[in-house]
Amino acid sequence: MKNQVHRSSPSVINNISEGFESRTVNMVIEYLGRPEASCGETRSIFYAVLDQKYIDKNEFEDLLDLYKMISSKTQRLMQSGAVPFKRQSKRSCNRV
Repeated sequence: MKNQVHRSSPSVINNISEGFESRTVNMVIEYLGRPEASCGETRSIFYAVLDQKYIDKNEFEDLLDLYKMISSKTQRLMQSGAVPFKRQSKRSCNRV
């Protein structure tokens, strides 16, 4: 279970980063959907970790709240259609 958390947790931030580096609005939105899946995977692991008594109820609730907040924020970004930047092509940057 520890390995699963170590794989799914970083993929949340990695996919958000990849999305913001994408070239199109559709790609940004697509990549923002991936962290939600990783958050869901990580939350399900937390239930198993709690059942195995590796963490107590308070730790579980804190972790669950954190991952729910991350999911909620990525959903709002996707729904807003907001793109944090507009890329310029190298060609347009070189024009005088």
